[in-house]
Amino acid sequence: MKLNEMLALAFPNEEGPYDLYRHTYKYTPCGPSVGFCIGGKWVYCDGLRKFGRWSETEEITAICVSSIVEGVDQEVPARIIELKEMESPRALVEKFGKVIVAVDEEADEIWKATHGCRRCAERAGVDYESSIGVVPVWGECPDCEGRGEVI
Repeated sequence: MKLNEMLALAFPNEEGPYDLYRHTYKYTPCGPSVGFCIGGKWVYCDGLRKFGRWSETEEITAICVSSIVEGVDQEVPARIIELKEMESPRALVEKFGKVIVAVDEEADEIWKATHGCRRCAERAGVDYESSIGVVPVWGECPDCEGRGEVI
């Protein structure tokens, strides 16, 4: 089975790489970056617009998923799925799902370690003004309701 055929079978509701990226970005809390190795070159996110359906796109050999965390320099390292290592469309769907969950969880951990509000900082015993970007979120904070704040 050709790799693009496997992608079409694995993701039948997505017309091509751009659709898979957009739906993943939109419906995953961290809004991950998704890239594809197309014809030997990596193309990410909105750059995927120029590609059509799976069957119309040059051979795709890998998928990359990563994420930034707004307000801090930390980011979630890229996780790459080599399509030739996938035994079936079902295996690809399962692997892609696990990678998305792992990236989202790691982005959430970074957020919770760095985006605490003033009350979170007070509870952690740190000076909020000098510690912005390194204030842990207090899960029971009455001010930010344990969600932290945008830096």
